[in-house]
Amino acid sequence: MSIGREDAAQALKAAEEAAGRSERLHGYRGASGFLILWGLVWAVMDVGYYLGPKTGDWLSLAGDAVGFGGSVLLGMRMKQRRSGGGYPARGLVGALLIAFSIGLFGLGISTVAPVQTAAQGQAIAGLAVGCVYMALGAGQGLRIAAVGLGMVALTLGGWVYAREQFMLWMAFAGGGGLVLSGLWLRTA
Repeated sequence: MSIGREDAAQALKAAEEAAGRSERLHGYRGASGFLILWGLVWAVMDVGYYLGPKTGDWLSLAGDAVGFGGSVLLGMRMKQRRSGGGYPARGLVGALLIAFSIGLFGLGISTVAPVQTAAQGQAIAGLAVGCVYMALGAGQGLRIAAVGLGMVALTLGGWVYAREQFMLWMAFAGGGGLVLSGLWLRTA
C-alpha cells in the first residue's frame, strides 16, 4: 500500500503541530520555576514593605539576591538539560542580560518619573512584569499571556480598590499569583 501526496502532507502537518505543542509545553515547564521563585521572593518583599520601610528595604535586597542567584541557577539548569552537557555560558549571559534590563528599566523610570513610595514602585513593577508576560505570550503561548493579563488586572485592582493595603495585596495577589501561575504552567 502506498501513501498518497495529500496523506503525506497531512501527516507532516500533524507532526509539525505536535512538535510545536511539545516545544510550547517544554517552555511552560521551564518558565514555571522562575514564576514560583519570583512569586515567593515578591511575596516576602511586599510583606516586608507592609511591615515598614526598613524591613522592606532589607528584605528587598535579600530577595533580589536570592531571586537573581536562583534565576541564574534555573537558567543554567535549563540550558544543561537542553544541551545535555555542562553549564554553557549562554545561560549565565542571558540571566545577566535580563537582570541588567530590569535594572536599567528601573533606573529609567526613576529618572523620568521619580517614584515617591514603595507602593508606586511595586505598582510599576507589577504592570511592567504583566505587560512583558503578555508580550512573551505572543511567541511562547497563551498561558504566558494569561499570566501577564492576570498580573496587570490584579495590580490595577489593588491600586484602585486596596490602596491602603496595597503592599499586602501585592504580596498575596502578585507573589501568590505568580506562584499559582508557575504551578499551573508546570501542569501544562
